[in-house]
Amino acid sequence: MKKIIFFLFFVLVFLQSKGQDIQEIQLKHWSSKLGLASDAITSFSQDYKGFLWIGTSKGLNRFDGQSFLTIPVKKDGLDINIKEFFSYKQSIYVFTTKGDLFQINSDDFRQKEVTIDNLKDDELKNILLELQGSKSEIYNGDLFKLMNDGDLFVNGSKIIGVYNSLYKDSR
Repeated sequence: MKKIIFFLFFVLVFLQSKGQDIQEIQLKHWSSKLGLASDAITSFSQDYKGFLWIGTSKGLNRFDGQSFLTIPVKKDGLDINIKEFFSYKQSIYVFTTKGDLFQINSDDFRQKEVTIDNLKDDELKNILLELQGSKSEIYNGDLFKLMNDGDLFVNGSKIIGVYNSLYKDSR
């Protein structure tokens, strides 16, 4: 009996001392009622200025820590569904569920439809290709492009076989 009382006393003292270290954290639930374009979030990223960008099924939002700004992304006058996006330098690159790619200036929200092949920055191309599910490398002037389904293309021509990795060594 003494052992049980001692054990209960020890547990109560331990819990009381640990309870004093706990800090209350307030969480705020952001939703479409507070300005988010949709409650169905597909992706998010932080830009070079520290703004949080949130992709939803109904548009792109920029969050400044207090409120949301909705940036409509449209093709042919119709809203697009965002699948994935990526913040790079002063732009946000948005992939749609239909496979389109848009570049949005994160300062003034100007947007244009682009293709990965027409971009000049190789680092950006590789990042976008990986997000899209493929990877590319240039070797001796030839463009090697590995698609997410395992197909390998060299300068646009398919190489027979199924591949799962593409690396370029230092030489």
